[in-house]
Amino acid sequence: MYDRSASAGARSISTRSFGELPVVLPPMPLQRRVATLLHDLDLQISLHRRLVTAATDARALLTRGLMSGALTLDQA
Repeated sequence: MYDRSASAGARSISTRSFGELPVVLPPMPLQRRVATLLHDLDLQISLHRRLVTAATDARALLTRGLMSGALTLDQA
């Protein structure tokens, strides 16, 4: 009978062999440029998250005010 479990195992690489694999990186000026761009994007993400939080909080306050009658809509 054919043993499927033997052929289904994934091949592995030793820690030593893995550590000896070359790592190809772009030149340092390009690495710095990429890091700067990613940092700037992280800042934008942070600001957008703060904006979403503020808008969500404002919506909750407005909803409570309108539903409780403390705030009314002007019918102009």
